[in-house]
Amino acid sequence: MRFAVNLAIVFVLSASAWAADPFLGTWKLNKAKSQMGSSDFQARLFIITGTETGHHIVQRETMPDGTTREVERNEILDGKEHSAQEDTVIVAKRVDSRTKTFTWMKGGKQIRTATDTVSADDRTLTHNVTDLVRNENRIWVFER
Repeated sequence: MRFAVNLAIVFVLSASAWAADPFLGTWKLNKAKSQMGSSDFQARLFIITGTETGHHIVQRETMPDGTTREVERNEILDGKEHSAQEDTVIVAKRVDSRTKTFTWMKGGKQIRTATDTVSADDRTLTHNVTDLVRNENRIWVFER
Protein backbone atom coordinates (compact mmCIF):
# COMPACT_ATOMS: atom_id res chain seq x y z
CA MET A 1 0.00 0.00 0.00
CA ARG A 2 2.77 2.42 0.94
CA PHE A 3 4.47 1.70 -2.41
CA ALA A 4 1.26 2.55 -4.29
CA VAL A 5 0.90 5.84 -2.41
CA ASN A 6 4.53 6.78 -3.10
CA LEU A 7 4.12 5.85 -6.76
CA ALA A 8 1.01 8.03 -7.00
CA ILE A 9 2.86 10.97 -5.44
CA VAL A 10 5.75 10.61 -7.91
CA PHE A 11 3.28 10.47 -10.80
CA VAL A 12 1.44 13.61 -9.66
CA LEU A 13 4.68 15.54 -9.12
CA SER A 14 6.02 14.44 -12.52
CA ALA A 15 2.80 15.39 -14.28
CA SER A 16 2.74 18.82 -12.65
CA ALA A 17 6.38 19.45 -13.61
CA TRP A 18 5.61 18.56 -17.24
CA ALA A 19 2.49 20.72 -17.23
CA ALA A 20 4.57 23.64 -15.97
CA ASP A 21 6.87 23.53 -19.04
CA PRO A 22 5.51 26.22 -21.40
CA PHE A 23 7.42 24.80 -24.40
CA LEU A 24 5.41 21.57 -24.49
CA GLY A 25 2.67 21.26 -27.08
CA THR A 26 2.03 21.92 -30.75
CA TRP A 27 3.30 25.13 -32.36
CA LYS A 28 2.37 26.37 -35.85
CA LEU A 29 4.45 28.96 -37.71
CA ASN A 30 2.71 32.28 -38.39
CA LYS A 31 4.54 33.45 -41.53
CA ALA A 32 2.75 36.83 -41.51
CA LYS A 33 4.35 37.67 -38.15
CA SER A 34 7.75 36.14 -39.00
CA GLN A 35 10.91 37.38 -40.69
CA MET A 36 11.73 34.36 -42.84
CA GLY A 37 15.13 35.33 -44.26
CA SER A 38 16.29 32.83 -46.86
CA SER A 39 14.14 30.00 -45.43
CA ASP A 40 12.21 28.34 -48.23
CA PHE A 41 9.55 26.27 -46.47
CA GLN A 42 5.90 27.28 -46.76
CA ALA A 43 4.72 25.93 -43.41
CA ARG A 44 6.35 24.55 -40.26
CA LEU A 45 4.89 22.80 -37.24
CA PHE A 46 6.68 21.81 -34.03
CA ILE A 47 5.35 19.14 -31.69
CA ILE A 48 7.35 19.35 -28.45
CA THR A 49 7.29 16.78 -25.68
CA GLY A 50 9.37 16.56 -22.54
CA THR A 51 12.26 14.20 -21.86
CA GLU A 52 14.47 13.70 -18.83
CA THR A 53 17.19 15.88 -20.37
CA GLY A 54 15.15 18.44 -22.32
CA HIS A 55 12.75 18.16 -25.24
CA HIS A 56 11.84 15.83 -28.08
CA ILE A 57 10.89 17.76 -31.23
CA VAL A 58 8.89 16.54 -34.21
CA GLN A 59 9.27 19.13 -36.97
CA ARG A 60 6.94 19.00 -39.98
CA GLU A 61 7.50 21.24 -42.98
CA THR A 62 5.74 21.92 -46.26
CA MET A 63 8.12 22.90 -49.05
CA PRO A 64 7.39 25.31 -51.96
CA ASP A 65 6.61 22.40 -54.31
CA GLY A 66 4.01 21.03 -51.86
CA THR A 67 6.10 18.11 -50.62
CA THR A 68 6.34 17.55 -46.90
CA ARG A 69 9.17 16.38 -44.70
CA GLU A 70 9.36 15.39 -41.08
CA VAL A 71 12.43 15.49 -38.85
CA GLU A 72 12.72 14.35 -35.24
CA ARG A 73 15.40 15.38 -32.80
CA ASN A 74 16.15 15.57 -29.10
CA GLU A 75 17.28 18.77 -27.45
CA ILE A 76 19.59 18.04 -24.54
CA LEU A 77 19.44 21.26 -22.54
CA ASP A 78 22.54 20.79 -20.40
CA GLY A 79 24.89 23.45 -21.84
CA LYS A 80 27.32 20.81 -23.15
CA GLU A 81 28.42 20.00 -26.70
CA HIS A 82 26.43 17.29 -28.52
CA SER A 83 26.67 16.01 -32.08
CA ALA A 84 24.10 17.35 -34.53
CA GLN A 85 23.50 16.93 -38.27
CA GLU A 86 26.04 17.72 -41.01
CA ASP A 87 29.16 17.38 -38.83
CA THR A 88 28.01 20.14 -36.52
CA VAL A 89 28.02 20.37 -32.74
CA ILE A 90 25.22 22.03 -30.77
CA VAL A 91 25.21 23.47 -27.27
CA ALA A 92 21.68 23.92 -25.90
CA LYS A 93 20.69 25.16 -22.48
CA ARG A 94 17.65 26.24 -20.55
CA VAL A 95 18.16 29.82 -19.38
CA ASP A 96 14.89 29.96 -17.44
CA SER A 97 11.44 28.39 -17.64
CA ARG A 98 10.56 30.39 -20.79
CA THR A 99 13.93 30.68 -22.57
CA LYS A 100 16.32 28.26 -24.31
CA THR A 101 19.53 29.15 -26.14
CA PHE A 102 21.40 27.25 -28.84
CA THR A 103 24.85 27.57 -30.40
CA TRP A 104 25.88 25.53 -33.47
CA MET A 105 29.55 25.02 -34.31
CA LYS A 106 31.35 23.41 -37.23
CA GLY A 107 35.09 22.84 -37.33
CA GLY A 108 35.42 24.68 -34.02
CA LYS A 109 33.77 27.84 -35.39
CA GLN A 110 30.41 29.22 -34.36
CA ILE A 111 28.02 29.15 -37.34
CA ARG A 112 24.60 29.96 -35.83
CA THR A 113 22.91 30.97 -32.59
CA ALA A 114 19.26 30.93 -31.59
CA THR A 115 17.05 31.87 -28.69
CA ASP A 116 13.60 30.36 -28.14
CA THR A 117 11.22 32.28 -25.91
CA VAL A 118 7.66 31.47 -24.84
CA SER A 119 5.44 34.47 -24.08
CA ALA A 120 4.02 35.05 -20.59
CA ASP A 121 0.54 34.00 -21.79
CA ASP A 122 1.97 30.70 -23.19
CA ARG A 123 0.46 31.42 -26.64
CA THR A 124 3.55 32.46 -28.65
CA LEU A 125 6.94 30.85 -29.21
CA THR A 126 9.54 33.11 -30.83
CA HIS A 127 12.57 31.48 -32.48
CA ASN A 128 15.24 34.14 -33.10
CA VAL A 129 18.16 32.86 -35.23
CA THR A 130 21.42 34.56 -36.16
CA ASP A 131 22.99 32.68 -39.09
CA LEU A 132 26.66 33.64 -39.31
CA VAL A 133 27.19 31.68 -42.55
CA ARG A 134 24.35 33.42 -44.44
CA ASN A 135 24.87 36.65 -42.51
CA GLU A 136 21.18 36.99 -41.70
CA ASN A 137 18.76 37.10 -38.81
CA ARG A 138 15.48 35.16 -38.89
CA ILE A 139 12.64 35.56 -36.42
CA TRP A 140 10.00 32.88 -36.64
CA VAL A 141 6.81 33.32 -34.64
CA PHE A 142 4.86 30.19 -33.70
CA GLU A 143 1.41 30.04 -32.13
CA ARG A 144 -0.57 27.31 -30.42
